[in-house]
Amino acid sequence: GLECVVDRESREPDRERAVVLANALKDKGFLTSNAGALGNVLKLRPPLVYGKEHADLFLAAFEECLAV
Repeated sequence: GLECVVDRESREPDRERAVVLANALKDKGFLTSNAGALGNVLKLRPPLVYGKEHADLFLAAFEECLAV
């Protein structure tokens, strides 16, 4: 999982950003959700068969979603 925070110094949880990222990644075909006690963790749910090429596709999609 990836923890979403408002900024690195305060580490204030950013639940809204985690929800936005999870939904944007779902739209791109990646199974994710927001999780954690504060709902600010982007939980990745890769399939059992997951290779480097899949990770590369995910990282490209994740980078696009971060830019929004």
